[in-house]
Amino acid sequence: METENRTPREMTYQVGWKRGKIKHSPECGTSDAPLVPGHPLQRWNQAVLWRKARVPGGSGLLLGGLFALPAALFALFVWAVYELARYS
Repeated sequence: METENRTPREMTYQVGWKRGKIKHSPECGTSDAPLVPGHPLQRWNQAVLWRKARVPGGSGLLLGGLFALPAALFALFVWAVYELARYS
């Protein structure tokens, strides 16, 4: 089916008690968008916001922290229980 031969689609919506229909108009996508691919804000968005995150110290530091954190939290929990039991 060719794009030119299509009939306009209607979408029905209901919000609470209100109902309505949305009709597609061909000029809805032709407005001047502020973020075209060559726009400086779009380039800044791609370069700064969506770059890969840096890993400090490589994967060895993260792997060591992954194993050390549960042990440290368990030791902190045991110490807290010991301190609470000492004063009760």
